[in-house]
Amino acid sequence: MVIAHIVNRMDYIKVLLVDDHLLIRKSFKQLLQKIPEVVVVGECIDGCEVVPFLENNQADVIFMDLVMKTMNGFEATEKVKEKHPTIKVIGFSSTDHTHFTTRIIKSGADGFMSKFDADKESIISMLKKIGFIIS
Repeated sequence: MVIAHIVNRMDYIKVLLVDDHLLIRKSFKQLLQKIPEVVVVGECIDGCEVVPFLENNQADVIFMDLVMKTMNGFEATEKVKEKHPTIKVIGFSSTDHTHFTTRIIKSGADGFMSKFDADKESIISMLKKIGFIIS
């Protein structure tokens, strides 16, 4: 199930959330809505929905869960970077083992965040780290 949101302003940082858990998507979306420069443009529940979403919608950043049922975040990140190399991908997982962090970076992700450590300040810090300007 893909959810697309209409965005009228071009100067927002457009974020796509990819996670198979509704509660995580809703909670993270609420955190992102506290950052004025950010807008959530869509949500996907599986890695296999990401590339088709991007064919019809724009995103600047994808927060990508790593462990999903049909297509995991590692494979989805590789596909995104192959077709849309300018889109930034941040691996996002409740498992922050070094193995997962290294593997998602090798898959092409621009960064990694633990779901447990996600708050407004850490999200802003990550977005700045991957090249976005936030006041």
